[in-house]
Amino acid sequence: MVERRWLYLVISILVSTSCAVNYAFAVLTDTLKNDFGFSQTQVDFVGTCGNLGQYFGLIAGLVYDKFGPKVSLVVAATLTLTGFGLLAFALGGVIPHPSIYIIAIFYFIGSHSQPWLDNASVVTNVHNFPQNTGMVVGLGKAFNGLGASVFSVVYSGVFEPNVVAYLVFLAVAPTMIALVGAIFAVRVSEEDRQKPCNNARLYYGYGMTTLLMIYLATISIYDACKGLSATGRALGAGGLVLFYLCYGYIPISFISGEPREGAYKSRRDSKGDVVASTRVHYSTLKDSANPGINGDPSHNISDEESSNHLIHVNHPDRKERLLPNGGWGEGEGAPDEHHP
Repeated sequence: MVERRWLYLVISILVSTSCAVNYAFAVLTDTLKNDFGFSQTQVDFVGTCGNLGQYFGLIAGLVYDKFGPKVSLVVAATLTLTGFGLLAFALGGVIPHPSIYIIAIFYFIGSHSQPWLDNASVVTNVHNFPQNTGMVVGLGKAFNGLGASVFSVVYSGVFEPNVVAYLVFLAVAPTMIALVGAIFAVRVSEEDRQKPCNNARLYYGYGMTTLLMIYLATISIYDACKGLSATGRALGAGGLVLFYLCYGYIPISFISGEPREGAYKSRRDSKGDVVASTRVHYSTLKDSANPGINGDPSHNISDEESSNHLIHVNHPDRKERLLPNGGWGEGEGAPDEHHP
């Protein structure tokens, strides 16, 4: 079973990577100076406009609070496609003789997608994982930084020296990532937020990110010292695909050992707020010294009986009934919430 908050955590890794497109500005500088004759001061002006777009996140924050991550990601996709798409047209000659101001505006629009992407990624994960906010923020911010190296390796391995084709890639790839994120983005219910989190998944993500960092550093250092061939750079870019695919392990609960959704019971106060979450796992009851069926210690639970009987589970306050499929049975003392 794939759980929604974990699935979006993995997608948000790609979203956070897309936040780093602005850090690859150095790729554009030679084209702006050599092909268009702009001075270093004018190139710096374009870079400054990109930084303004990247860090002006006030509107993005207000919209996220009002409409949530889905709208934020759709806006981010629109800005990315518009800004970098028009920039590709300008540098590719489709827009004849663009001025430095036109280029700066296009770059500002494309860069302004980043606060929208960042909010949709980090803030949503903080909401979904209240017990692990530091870890999910750290994971997202790691890719904000590593993304610059990722895009650099992609450029050198696939597009160099074709800057226009690279800009088309920057217009299309982050846009598709944002739209996929908008489809799967979720802010889980308050009850789901209280469920225990399997930290092994996050440790796995941290381990993969550390390996990715070493991989990127190795490629960069070797290329700077020894020089990589075109084939070697292409293979280096292809290796990134394998790394990102490895993150797909994280949301698969039956592999990572996450307790089943149906084995949770939430206790609420008089206002209906969740104040405690109790987990009972059926396999634990069956494999351990259990009280048997209907409280009879002499009657052990067999595989056949487990599919035809209710199991009584003692609780500090009252006796509840847990069905073999992990759901709660009807009757006196059954909790208010039923989980499929």
